[in-house]
Formats: sequence, C-alpha cells, structure tokens
Amino acid sequence: MKKSAATGVALVIVAGLSAAPAARGQAAPPVVTAIDGRPIDVLGALPGMTPEQVRAVLEPQGFVVKDEHRKELNYSQNKVVVWTSPEFVSRLILEKPGAAPAEEVTAEFTSGVSGNQLVAATRSYDWTSGRTPLNWDLKPANDYVVKTWGRHSGFHIPADDAHVVYWYRFIDGRTTTCPRTPDGMSETCYEGGNLGGPHVLDEYSRTSDVLMRVAIWNHQGKVLRFEQLVDDFQRRDAARALEKAEVEAKAKQVLSGGDKPPPKPRPTFTGIDVPKSVPAQGRADKAAPVENIPTGRDGGK
Repeated sequence: MKKSAATGVALVIVAGLSAAPAARGQAAPPVVTAIDGRPIDVLGALPGMTPEQVRAVLEPQGFVVKDEHRKELNYSQNKVVVWTSPEFVSRLILEKPGAAPAEEVTAEFTSGVSGNQLVAATRSYDWTSGRTPLNWDLKPANDYVVKTWGRHSGFHIPADDAHVVYWYRFIDGRTTTCPRTPDGMSETCYEGGNLGGPHVLDEYSRTSDVLMRVAIWNHQGKVLRFEQLVDDFQRRDAARALEKAEVEAKAKQVLSGGDKPPPKPRPTFTGIDVPKSVPAQGRADKAAPVENIPTGRDGGK
C-alpha cells in the first residue's frame, strides 16, 4: 500500500481549501442509505463513514488499499504556522486485484476535527486496459442505471456521443430536476470542471445537498468505462464549518499565550456512529438483475 502525505497551509483556510461556505448546520447530517428511494451508497460505503468503516465494507468484497493520502489542518500567520492538527486520512484508493474489468473505488474524507467522514466516493469499471473484451452492451447498461437508481434528474450526451452522464440531484431529501442546457436538447447538473474522479466543483453545493453522477463511456455500442460518483455537499459544508471554527479557536488559544504550539501528535481518528451492517432496502444490489452487469459484489462478472 502506498501512502502519501500533504499539508494544507493557509490563514483560517482548511487543508488548502477556500474559506468554508455558509453551512446548512453546524452538525453533520445523519447517515442515510437512500434519498427519495434512491440508494446513495457506493458498494455499501455510505457518506459519513470513517476510513476504517469504508475498508470494513469494501475489503470483504475483494478490494485492497492501493493508495492512502494524509493531510493536516493548520493555521498560519505572517507565513508562520501557529497550529497544526493531527494527521488524518483524506483519501483512500482501493482496487480489486486481478479483476476484469478493472475495478476501483476512490473515497474522500473530512478531517478528524469533523469526524473523518466520507463525503465523496467514486467506483469505476474500466475495460480500457484491454485485458478483457467489451462484453457489456450499451442498452443493458443504460437499463441497469434506471432499474438501480430510478429516473434521473437530468442527463448529458456530448456531440461526439462518446458517453452519457446521468445526474441524480437531491435537495431537502427529495429528487429534483436539473436545468436544461442552452440548446434545450438535454438536461445537466454539470457546471464545468473535470468529469473524472470525485472532484466535483463547489458550485454544485449551491444547488444540491447530495449529487450522484453515473457515467457510461461508449465504444461502438459497447461499454468502455462505467463510473458512479456520490458527493455529499451538505455533509462537506457542515464539516468545513466545524473545521474552520476549530482551527480558529486553537490558533486563538496559541496566539493569546494560553497554550504553546503542541508537538506533532500521533494520528488520531474520530467518527460518527454508523451501523456495522448496511440495510439492504434501497441498495443497488436489490435492483432487478441484468445480464452481464458487473455489480462489484460478484468479482466483476
């Protein structure tokens, strides 16, 4: 397993991010398995879980940790670091060795200050390595999306017809539609940025509490890549507000002379209470079976 470390250095800026937007609440929202009847887990990993809990869900399915990223929160003044938090796992990349097609899950977490909670996760099945033939037809793949998650909030098909993206947009516990593109031909929740990975732009948090994206890349009527992303902006915003307040409070204590800058501590992790087993109701594995659809729970068959 590869470990990476990164330190975010900024004045009242958390882990290199811009100042936290106005949060919808100081406390993180409760852990749920579905919104408006649509499952929001990624192979059983739910927003709000800690890195340990995510591993406990995915490793029995054959996944192993490929890469682990760690960060710190800190406060600096006049380019001098005043306070630094314990390290925390900010991202896990897990893969299923030898799987064909290749399977991978990327999970992103808040800091230990806010519970080290999962806020975004992506799972992908990738045939681009050429290790296995393209055996999943495009229509059954699209049918699988609808049977698993229901009618979408919007969709996007580029001019080259290389892929289709389905959006599931949730506000106040309900599915909401996405605005149409200027050409009026499709609906989209996409406002720019990179379609790959769990790095959806902050602009989404202004219009969504939770956003799920399912993308299917097409090659001559066969699926070349299948990807599901879940991003919990409501939880991310609440975490940023908690982190900002904690960093400011710790720095103020140091600057007032009430405390000396502490030595770098050993990493500690805290988390919210999440059920050990994920309820089956609303889960993707309860969807109607579709021939040759990889679910990630059966070795990618």
